[in-house]
Amino acid sequence: EVVELSVNIPTHDRTHSPIARAEDSLTQDNLKRALSYLKENYRQIVVLKFLDELSNEEIAKIMGKSEGGLRVLQMRALRALREILKGMGVKY
Repeated sequence: EVVELSVNIPTHDRTHSPIARAEDSLTQDNLKRALSYLKENYRQIVVLKFLDELSNEEIAKIMGKSEGGLRVLQMRALRALREILKGMGVKY
């Protein structure tokens, strides 16, 4: 199921972001489409961490998770996003 996102993807430099490499070959629409395929909690983590640039501590509070639990979910979210991008034919 595709979920429509109202996320505004900033265009400022985010070279510290793990998704920055993928952005070179993605348009904003493609990134939104890839994010829309993620499970809701995975999408929330990716958006809060890499687009809103919140700390793990801030995200953990928002999501009601421990920082350790958040890191595990973040790893799973990034792995899932990588697989989606791979399926879309995006080289990163």
